[in-house]
Amino acid sequence: MRTFAGKAAAAAAGLLLALLLAEGGLRLLGLAVRHSRAPQAGAGARILCVGDSFTYGIGAPKGESYPDHLQRLLDADYGPGAYAVVNEGVPGQNSSELAARLDYLLAAHRPAALVVLTGANNYSLRNTNFFLFAPEELTFPERAALRADSALSHLKVYRLFRFAGKGVLDEFRKLAYSPPRCAPASQQALDKAMKLFDAKDFSGAVATLEAALSEDGACAELSFQAGRMQFYFRDFPKAFAHFRRGKELDPRHPFVKIFLSQEIPLLRPQTAAAALDKLLAYDLGLICGAARSAGAKVLIQTYPFGTDGQRDGARKAAAAGAGAALADQREVFLPLTAGPKFKDYLSGDEPDLMASHPNSKGYRLMAATVLSAGQKAGVFPPAAAKP
Repeated sequence: MRTFAGKAAAAAAGLLLALLLAEGGLRLLGLAVRHSRAPQAGAGARILCVGDSFTYGIGAPKGESYPDHLQRLLDADYGPGAYAVVNEGVPGQNSSELAARLDYLLAAHRPAALVVLTGANNYSLRNTNFFLFAPEELTFPERAALRADSALSHLKVYRLFRFAGKGVLDEFRKLAYSPPRCAPASQQALDKAMKLFDAKDFSGAVATLEAALSEDGACAELSFQAGRMQFYFRDFPKAFAHFRRGKELDPRHPFVKIFLSQEIPLLRPQTAAAALDKLLAYDLGLICGAARSAGAKVLIQTYPFGTDGQRDGARKAAAAGAGAALADQREVFLPLTAGPKFKDYLSGDEPDLMASHPNSKGYRLMAATVLSAGQKAGVFPPAAAKP
């Protein structure tokens, strides 16, 4: 018994020592890389743009996102090669997911400046820190696991294994998933609805899917797509009723993870509002702290529409608290709502125009706002310094 206990203690001590050495090695490696590859301003300095679909460039042709336009504006002001703008926007990404992957992005790109636009997808509770501020929504074991994950997330070794494990699990799920077949008539209705949606006939797409559902209640894809359409129309009770029905028919469908994760904030907005405010402030603190450790200046943006304006207080407070620059896109875009020219700046890719993504002209306006705010705050050299 003593021999077994001694071996177990020795194994545990060895494992702990190995983890400590790995943690120290990762931190030293990060410091070494940062010092050896630190960018020099004015000599191809990198500007890393992170966020969601508004950074990625949904709503405009490829090459017309705001980072693309920012690159062209910087080239015009300082000459080609002075700056390199990197677009790492991920459609659908929430602020917690961004905070979790930022260390990797900073290490990969070594930016002189980080431009952040995040939070509009925080209604999605996938991989989120939301429950740190709404623990009553969890069971006791779930709360304990969340607290443990939050505490361990300070360790680079833990984050590395968590990131790798999640990637492997996601790939396995994709390979293992095979959607159930729908009847030919249902598939035809789906195809017709998607064409109407692409043509921005949102009402026609909804009507087509609802009619098909009345004929075939066993096609999961019909339920999920009908829910998606009602979601875009902001009819959340009807949307989630469709999503729950779809989950009963196909519990492994990707929409289960995407949309049902938003049920708490969207169906109980009053109880979730305070937690969402705290969530964005917390995640922006993590993002600014990571950028500061990597030697990158930070510029935080607001969104160019009004529906997420209630979170702008958290964005402005985070910028002030971290000494970061602020590009207030909402302040620039909202005056355009006074006349029909507002539509000239938005793609209209959602029924609610005020929540639509910008078009190319809108993204160029966003880039100009970022450049102006960055120059004033010293994130980029002032305009007078151009060659």
